[in-house]
This record gives sequence, structure tokens and C-alpha cells, in this order.
Amino acid sequence: MLERLLDNPRLYDLVQSVVGLDETRRRLGRHLAALEPGKLIDVGAGTGTWLGLVPEHVEVVAVDVDSEKLTRLREKHPRVSTVTGDATHLPFADNSADYALCVALTHHLDDAGLRSLAAELARVVRKSAVVLDAVSDEAPRIAKVLWALDRGSHPRPLSEIRGALEERLVLEHVETYSARHRYLLCVGVPKAGLGSTVGAEA
Repeated sequence: MLERLLDNPRLYDLVQSVVGLDETRRRLGRHLAALEPGKLIDVGAGTGTWLGLVPEHVEVVAVDVDSEKLTRLREKHPRVSTVTGDATHLPFADNSADYALCVALTHHLDDAGLRSLAAELARVVRKSAVVLDAVSDEAPRIAKVLWALDRGSHPRPLSEIRGALEERLVLEHVETYSARHRYLLCVGVPKAGLGSTVGAEA
């Protein structure tokens, strides 16, 4: 029952609003505001919680496996293009985007999926990828409750997420912070010659 409720795009938005939204918005905003003109892929975009932080001069394509959430996203962000697709098999050509944004997705993936996500970001992105998610290290009581409510949750310690990303990306910026959950925010650039070739052009 709870899992079906969290599949509702409007309830999903409400849940997002109570899990450290303001602090996460502030920290993401610093990185997104500095982006130069180009194309950004929001991987696992959901209903587009963070897209208001992306400058107008950046073209955005939102990707998610849930088409209902993408419908809600288009209502909120009409300028954004949407593609129904899997983060572990992105439907884009190699080096076809300048940037990627990936928020609150890694904990939905098993270990193989996390490695595939890192490989796909390295394959598709030319300049940089911003990856942010909650980690299981030092989880306060409220965070443990939120993890229990989260469908398909694979909470991981910071070291595991960072390690998987560093197999494919050179992390130029790493920070952690607490806002109900403990969070990891990384900005990385693809390692030359290590991108996956499993994706396909849309």
C-alpha cells in the first residue's frame, strides 16, 4: 500500500519537500548556477524537483523510468524535454551531453546498477556530472524511518558510492552535509577512454 502511494507523483513531491530540501537546494544551486551554456541530462529526474536551479541558458532533458512522474515534471517545467529511460542504460549517444545531474538515485540501484550508472554518466557526459544522494553513515533516527519508507532502497555508506563513481569519474569536488539524512555531493568529470558502450542514441 505505502509503495503504491509513493508512486503517486504529487505525494512524491510532498515527500521530497521534507527530506532536507532547503539545504540540498542551496548546495546544488551553487554548482548548477555556474554551468555554462550547454545540454544537461537530469538522470532519474522524478518530477523535476531541482530543475528550477538550472540556468535558462542550459538545455535540459529529463530522464526517468516513471512516465507519470515525467508528466508531472512537464506540468511544472514546460521548457524541459523528457525521455522515459533507464539510468543504467541511458538512451543517448556517447558524449552527447555537456552535463548530468543525478539526485537521490543511487540508493534505488543494486551494486551492479550503481556501477552501470557511473559508466553511463562517463559515456554520455563531456564536461561534468553532479551526483547527490543520502548515505547510510551516521544515520539519525529520522533517516532510518525514511529509509524504511523508501521503495527499492539500497542505502550505502559514503565510501561505497564514492568508490563506484571513482571507477569512471575523476571527482573534482566532494562534500558531505546533514539535513535529516547524511548526504554526499560529488562533481566529477569522465575518465578518458573508460565510458561504457551499452547505451544507444535516442
